[in-house]
Amino acid sequence: MIISLEELTKAQSFEIAGFNVGLAKARVPDDYFVLSQSYLNQYYNLQNTSLGFLLLEMENRIILL
Repeated sequence: MIISLEELTKAQSFEIAGFNVGLAKARVPDDYFVLSQSYLNQYYNLQNTSLGFLLLEMENRIILL
């Protein structure tokens, strides 16, 4: 069975959605020292993708799927 490129492209999709909320406050010892806290939520929806691998950077980590 041979599938055309047009049919293959229609069947593939990916969606990335997310949000990030954070708070920061300057604290002692000087005005350049900042204490911060954040929350990150991301949603990935992959449908028949043939990307080989997908790089997702979350904070300081890289995850290979």
